[in-house]
Amino acid sequence: MINSAFSNKYYHTIIFIILSFSLTAQLNTERYLFTGRMQLQRNEFTDAIKTFNSVISVKPDNYESYFLRGIAKYNLGDFKGAEQDYNTVIHYNPFISDAFHYRGIAREQLGDHQSATADFNKSIELDSANSGTFFSRGIVMSMQKKYEKALDDYNQAIKLRKKFSGAYLNRGIIKSLLKDSVGAISDMNSAIKYNPLYSEAYVRRGIFKYETGDYHEAVSDFSKAVKIDELDPLAFYCRALAKYKLLDYSGTLADYNKVLELDPKNALTYYNRGILQSYIGAYNNAIADYEKVSELKPDNVLAHYNRGSVRMDIGDFKGAVDDFTKALQVFPDFAVAYMARAEAKMKLNQVHSANQDLRIAYEKMTAYEKSKRDSSLRNFMDTTHILNNMIEFDNDFGISNGIILNGRIQDKNVSIEAAENFIITFKCQDSLNTEKKTYYSFHVEDLNQKAKAPVNLILCNIEDSAFVQSSPAITILNSVSENTTSNCFLFFEFGILKNMKGDYYSSIMDYSKAIELKPDFALAYFNRAVTRFKMLEYQKSVDEDAFVWQDAKKNLQSDKNKNDHNLSDYDNVLKDFDRVIQSVPDFPYAWYNRGNVKCIIKDYEGAISDYTKAIDLKNDLAEAYFNRGLTYLYLKDNKSGCIDLSKAGELGMKDSYNIIKRYCNP
Repeated sequence: MINSAFSNKYYHTIIFIILSFSLTAQLNTERYLFTGRMQLQRNEFTDAIKTFNSVISVKPDNYESYFLRGIAKYNLGDFKGAEQDYNTVIHYNPFISDAFHYRGIAREQLGDHQSATADFNKSIELDSANSGTFFSRGIVMSMQKKYEKALDDYNQAIKLRKKFSGAYLNRGIIKSLLKDSVGAISDMNSAIKYNPLYSEAYVRRGIFKYETGDYHEAVSDFSKAVKIDELDPLAFYCRALAKYKLLDYSGTLADYNKVLELDPKNALTYYNRGILQSYIGAYNNAIADYEKVSELKPDNVLAHYNRGSVRMDIGDFKGAVDDFTKALQVFPDFAVAYMARAEAKMKLNQVHSANQDLRIAYEKMTAYEKSKRDSSLRNFMDTTHILNNMIEFDNDFGISNGIILNGRIQDKNVSIEAAENFIITFKCQDSLNTEKKTYYSFHVEDLNQKAKAPVNLILCNIEDSAFVQSSPAITILNSVSENTTSNCFLFFEFGILKNMKGDYYSSIMDYSKAIELKPDFALAYFNRAVTRFKMLEYQKSVDEDAFVWQDAKKNLQSDKNKNDHNLSDYDNVLKDFDRVIQSVPDFPYAWYNRGNVKCIIKDYEGAISDYTKAIDLKNDLAEAYFNRGLTYLYLKDNKSGCIDLSKAGELGMKDSYNIIKRYCNP
């Protein structure tokens, strides 16, 4: 049923009210706070964090900055980071009711219902007239299935604010769970009455009507939701289900297509569209949809099974056997798949193998019948229960406790890639972008004073290779013959340019010549190590990026680490970084880069140690927090990893929030 996917979801639309605190601050601080508030209102959350960081850096006891930064972090899905900011607010001023309220909301999202309830109770103690706090406590009660207490809280919220649409919506959901369908629809009507543009209320009321079999009215409500928010894939999806019940297959298909246009990775919709395509005889399209489901959800047993069934329909018996086999690899107790594979094998005249499958299917079904009589076996043999778990499509519509997340950066699909090595170069990508963080080192500044290159050397981790075609680059290359110069700095510059061209071998030779001329040239060792690393990675990986961690079954795996790297391959790289650290131990980028190398050779504890040293030397090095966080996650220390990723996000690494959403929140 449609409601089975949403029955435990609650709408917790949080409207943060920007508080006016009594602060004795200079005009500049107030200007930054005002800018940050405006950024919050425009949903520019990562920019807002940067703004509040600026205030905190000069006024670390300004608790309003922590409060507002907590709002930004929450909206990016960094609930732990938000909780920490609210902790700081409460430390400086334990009498702000909203600090307890919002910390409770963050803790609720982290699954800590007991602490969240305690915070809501404290907030109500400080301000018993805040309808929002009762609303929030009602959600926690709902999550714990304490429905009567939830009703009491929603009733109080409505008593304090008669036109509280969200409270009517959530109370309606509770009434639905308590089988009061009339009361549920009445509350949805009130939610819509007080907010006629409340698309979620139309969706929810449509679901209630769908559940009662009133499909025409359900379509009407879903259509109203679509009209209000034409970018909401959930509304289109629900309307597709209702149209299907009305035998409007073309309309159903059109809505499924719209869902996938808005959300191309929605496996549930591919699956359902595959069923529809098969039903109307579009077999090749059905196979394509099931293949997409298998790509997005490799452990979805029914995608393999249904694809096999379609292949049986078109006479591709060998393909059907392959698909049924994949289904059985995912779910070995799937008796029906053994029977289907037996039928396909019979079509291929594989009689003996088909009979074996029939025998196994019979054994599985006999065992299942026995399990229904023997409670000790039931949990192991109840195939329906296991299948229900197998076919879950979690978060396909970005729903978390009823919040439909629109336009959040943490919902952006990104590959999990560690930040790359730093290098000394002439130009970085986006180096003219004012939002690009610059990396300062007095060692590089000292080098600029000595080298006197036509273009100042800078430090970054993404070079702009187009620079090699520029006039300054040509001037450097033509300045003097490599065979006659004894200027170590020119060889260093030659090495940079050849590295930017991808001529790693020649680059390494030039760095080596610079070191030969100046044996204590620490930064030449630094760049040579980076280029040696690049060359090794290029040799070992034809079409994969360096440092790619793949998401597989909630464990971070490194595709690079799946290959057995020979430590000796990286020995020279490590030796160069060791030499840099010996010569300039206060250069954080050498520690950071060496940590990246240690990750590649699976010395994870050593990598964490190096990242930690880099952070000790430069406590705002976001890349070090980010890579250390990924390493902790790989080692299954999610608590430490999530703290690091939160800090990396706070310092401007936006991809942190996507990873936090996937690995740090319940």
